[in-house]
Amino acid sequence: MRDTLTFRLLYDGGLAMSSALASHLENKRPDGKNDLDIVVLSHVDADHRRGINELLKNLSICIGEVWLPCLPTFRRLKWLFAPHVQSAVTLAEEIEELAISRDIRVIYPLQDHIHRTETGSVSVISPARKLMKKLYSAPLSELQPLLTHTTLPLEWLIRSQIQPDDENTIQQDVKLFDSQNALLPDQLQFNGHEVKSDQAALSVLNKYKKSMDEPDFFGQHLVNNTSLVLVIDILLEEHHRRRIVLTGDQENWVWIASEHPMGLAADVMKAPHHGGRVYLSDKSDEISDVEQFWLWTRPRIVTVSANGKHSLPHCRFRESVRMIGATLVCPNKRNKELFFSDTQPEGKTSCAQHFDCNTTDQHPVQRISLSARCESLNAAACLSGNGHRSPAPIVVMQQKLIEPDESFIRWTQTEVRKHAQWLNKQLIRRRTEQLEKLSLTERANSCFEKYSLDEIIGIFNGHERFELINDPGPVVLYAQSHGLLWAETPYRQIDKSVKIVAPLTGKEYQAALKRITKFEHLIFTSDEKIDDRTLHLRDKYDFLKSVNTEALLTLSARWAGIPDGDFAKYLESQLFHDLISQYDFRAVKWNYGRYNEPHLILHLYKKDSFPLPNFLPSEWGIKWFSTNHYKNEIITLDPAKMVRLFDDTSQSVIPPISFGYDKNSFCLRTNNLMDFYQKTQTIKEDGEIHEQLNFMSDEKHLAWFEL
Repeated sequence: MRDTLTFRLLYDGGLAMSSALASHLENKRPDGKNDLDIVVLSHVDADHRRGINELLKNLSICIGEVWLPCLPTFRRLKWLFAPHVQSAVTLAEEIEELAISRDIRVIYPLQDHIHRTETGSVSVISPARKLMKKLYSAPLSELQPLLTHTTLPLEWLIRSQIQPDDENTIQQDVKLFDSQNALLPDQLQFNGHEVKSDQAALSVLNKYKKSMDEPDFFGQHLVNNTSLVLVIDILLEEHHRRRIVLTGDQENWVWIASEHPMGLAADVMKAPHHGGRVYLSDKSDEISDVEQFWLWTRPRIVTVSANGKHSLPHCRFRESVRMIGATLVCPNKRNKELFFSDTQPEGKTSCAQHFDCNTTDQHPVQRISLSARCESLNAAACLSGNGHRSPAPIVVMQQKLIEPDESFIRWTQTEVRKHAQWLNKQLIRRRTEQLEKLSLTERANSCFEKYSLDEIIGIFNGHERFELINDPGPVVLYAQSHGLLWAETPYRQIDKSVKIVAPLTGKEYQAALKRITKFEHLIFTSDEKIDDRTLHLRDKYDFLKSVNTEALLTLSARWAGIPDGDFAKYLESQLFHDLISQYDFRAVKWNYGRYNEPHLILHLYKKDSFPLPNFLPSEWGIKWFSTNHYKNEIITLDPAKMVRLFDDTSQSVIPPISFGYDKNSFCLRTNNLMDFYQKTQTIKEDGEIHEQLNFMSDEKHLAWFEL
């Protein structure tokens, strides 16, 4: 493929469309391919975006794809940002609109997206899918710590884990962030998920917002640290690999460094953030991290775009590039050469100022040419590096991996395990003692709370467990991974405020299961319209997911002595599979209400348990039923009724119970019972009206189908 043009990519457009670039693109490719295969906007800042706005308006330039930051995420949070950032997001939307109007494919690439070419590939190494997922859908209380940090914190990405209930609770568009490496505009909600009002979080955000000033407008760190970072790999003459890394304005590199601990091995690298600050930790001193960043990446050629504004590029950046022996390509023209100086400039001083550079009459075009055996530049470089091919510098950085002593490992793991087992044992003992004092009915009316680690240490007199108190993270993570604790692990470092619960033991779970399976029949109804896919596939698990099991799961949690939501969060799937193994299933589409909306009745029954018996005690049911089938009455299950349903040995049916969080009570709704009961009225000879509630045992009016 020598001297054959196979691929063209434009990364960012600058403050204005380059006339030299426009002229270059006027020379059409002989094979009739697009003038630009891919146009990439790393992030929405004007100095990266404006040229692309102009480019899309030039209809003579043909473009294959446009890669943009995930705009629904930024539209979702735009109202929080400073006006400068809001305007940048709005103008980035214009690029998307122009591309779509020209039938140019638009995608939002994420971590691990790869575009393959004839001679190589373009890979996206940032932003992280987990980060964009959180920004797209998380509540304001979760976003507030991210948005009020000095730079967008990313260390939580290294430690974050998929929570067990993710697949059960999040919506389909949010799940795409877990399964896809590139998203399309029509796959996501235009403005992301609605940000619900949270006055406490908003107050903190507004206070922090007032402290921000140019160039650190509120929202700017978020925009910068979600830059599209690309790695371009090219194979020349079939066996010479060349790599180019394009970095946008990415500042925090801690997560990328954790994913690529051996560096990026770049031949050419664009300096992130115009040769400004970079971080290798969320709490950086902005001094040592700059040197460590360039020692980690160690590119052969570094190119920077800056004109002295905001003191960019920094002298510390230039010195770090010189230290690693790289060539520095800069558009500014240096007017001074320093052979020796006893005084060093401050790290944040602009090197353009230090070397008296001409920043107005810059090099209009700088062309770096890479071949299989040569690299060249069409102008003088600011620094001429050794290309990492000459003798090594006097100072050599070495990293050695030293295996810890086995006795040290055993001691550390043993201590962590002991603390985890102590927490588990104490929590289970306390739960057992509490449950022994409560009847099943009393448990059903009790809501068990989570305890923070700090509270647990106080309750169980653990004040001398200094390792646990001062560094709870390893203990909590060990306990989670070994099934000793359920924990609400935050994105930040785990501390004593973490809320924990002891999981149910096998014996406790079996006891909870038996309280359900002692019944011959279980009846559930759906609160929402059942979809056609579920009806056609007739999968038992899908049907259980489609009906209202909230009351059953809440009752099971309270019977077992754990917080309401934890049974559903951690044990719902196990319970559903156990019900599937012990019951047969049948269902019927159920039309009720003024508009006859199709819902579902699901009946679980044990073999040889037909017919379905009368399950509603007549002494407290008849007065709630109306002859008006559209009227929905509520039968509140007070303690006496709960005893009648669950403690009476003659009761063999769990009816379709509902749970109301607002009143913390269980109830029956008459519209869930209308297909089993009919209220009739007869007039006696003396003219008195006699009402009777009849159970329709034959169910001939219901078109049941087996699952």
